[in-house]
Amino acid sequence: LSSYLKEFSNYEQNGLMEKLSEYLLQVDLGKETKSIVNNYSDNTNKEKLIESLTLKIISSPEYQLC
Repeated sequence: LSSYLKEFSNYEQNGLMEKLSEYLLQVDLGKETKSIVNNYSDNTNKEKLIESLTLKIISSPEYQLC
């Protein structure tokens, strides 16, 4: 987990969801899913943001269909 957090902590918060979704998914996230992921992610700090974005992305239908 620490290497995963370290790898993605180098990215700016604005582009973090895009980088994580490129890494975790074979397809692009849909517009609605992106909106939901952004709205319900924990922005307290970078580590919590990475964790919550990852959990939201792997809970998405796009990940479930991979």
